[in-house]
Amino acid sequence: MRNEKLLGFALRILVFLAVIAIGVALIFVVKAVLYNQPTTPRTEVEREIMDAEAAVKSSPTSVKARIMLSLAYSRAGRYNEAIEEASIAVKLDNNNATAYYALGVARSRAGDTEEAIAALNKCVKLNTGLADVYQQAYYELGEIYMREGKYKDAIKAYYGALSEGPEATYVVIALARAYEKAGETKNAIEQYRSILDYDPTNQEAKDALVRLGVKLKK
Repeated sequence: MRNEKLLGFALRILVFLAVIAIGVALIFVVKAVLYNQPTTPRTEVEREIMDAEAAVKSSPTSVKARIMLSLAYSRAGRYNEAIEEASIAVKLDNNNATAYYALGVARSRAGDTEEAIAALNKCVKLNTGLADVYQQAYYELGEIYMREGKYKDAIKAYYGALSEGPEATYVVIALARAYEKAGETKNAIEQYRSILDYDPTNQEAKDALVRLGVKLKK
């Protein structure tokens, strides 16, 4: 009788230990599934970040890789990280216009207005980048000035952007808006009309002209 009791007790202990072992094993399985599975980017921005992070890891002193990562972080809304990467790029090459552009974009998105303006102005003063970089830098400056209600400065910046590529419709639209906000209706109408000259279906330009009292041909 006593042996039977001991045997029953031993079996209960073994069952208890087996349950614990199974529980621990399940925990490790769950962790493996949740944390050790290969990371697959869900969006294009995530893919850009993964590729840029890999490039930086492979070559930490690559200015291009740091700029790519900064711009990707900005697109993802990770502004502090974007600022950090762009700042490193500037330190690596303080004559690189694109590095200052990336820093200006990150600062602008983060709400650091004065620092953004300084970085973008530095960008457009350097003669080391491509035309599209300067155009984007001028455009970004214009957008900042618009947010600040500095419409004259915005107009000047948008003309700078157009000097790098006059066919950019989005810049002409921005210039027309700036003229309109500045109360320069005649110039605003002229810019909106110019958009319809090569994009007759542009609805924003049509709506703006109607708003400004211009009768459009049907």
